Amino acid sequence: MSTPTWYPAAWHFGFTVDDDDQPVRLTGPDDPDALTYAYCEEAERAAIDAKQIVRGKVNREKCKTSDLADELEIVVSNRKAIRNCWRTPDYVWETVCKIAGLTPGVSEITDPFFHPDAWTAPYATVKLDGHEGSDGFDTSLWRGFALVNGPHSDSSRVAEAAHEYGERAFAAPGNGGAAIFVPYRGDRWFRAHVAPAPIWLHFGRTACVAPVSVKQSGPPGCTIVGVWASEGASVWTKRLYNGGNYRLTVTPNERSKVEVLVTRGVPAQTYNLND
Repeated sequence: MSTPTWYPAAWHFGFTVDDDDQPVRLTGPDDPDALTYAYCEEAERAAIDAKQIVRGKVNREKCKTSDLADELEIVVSNRKAIRNCWRTPDYVWETVCKIAGLTPGVSEITDPFFHPDAWTAPYATVKLDGHEGSDGFDTSLWRGFALVNGPHSDSSRVAEAAHEYGERAFAAPGNGGAAIFVPYRGDRWFRAHVAPAPIWLHFGRTACVAPVSVKQSGPPGCTIVGVWASEGASVWTKRLYNGGNYRLTVTPNERSKVEVLVTRGVPAQTYNLND
């Protein structure tokens, strides 16, 4: 990670005490008592071994003191926050830009769940990372074309926001639109908010980039990108709208090539959302 001082907005650095022995909440990682990435990773591992954390929850009865239990509650919350920060592989957003007719560095692009190491870092004109005044769920702050890969612990809310903005931008003239990168599963939120996107990009098994202090792992399953882009956005959208489905070869890296299936989306009314 090239920016080790960046922490997600939900991160809690813990407490220290002032000269009067009163607790003071820490606001950054530089204090010796701060709950940093490394500290929380080690503390979580030790607490799991000691059965003080079981299935992501603190077993307070196993903790020797209430102070330890309180700290482990913060550790659990912090680890959840950083596990929400897996990043989209560069070639995914590069492909989306190609399909949507976007020119990185020129087109107006919003990254509503921004990470400073993301592909969007040099290109996004609106970067929302959840800190004060930059709530990525507030679609009124989004501008232009939104590239969305939000916290996976809140997938339904992320998808709903992308759907809302995508439909609104798609219906208006201009360069707006949205794309959301998600697991390709039968979740209710997928059927309600991603399936209605007019374009689907089927990426297959896509390995995202692990955040700091989280072990890299293989992709759990197939992924898909729902795209709200108009027929005239690019030669690629014209090809889809006029000629039907096709496959597009992309290069994740210098040594490999994969085929992305480009299809139309599925209108929400074709699903039985009461299943």
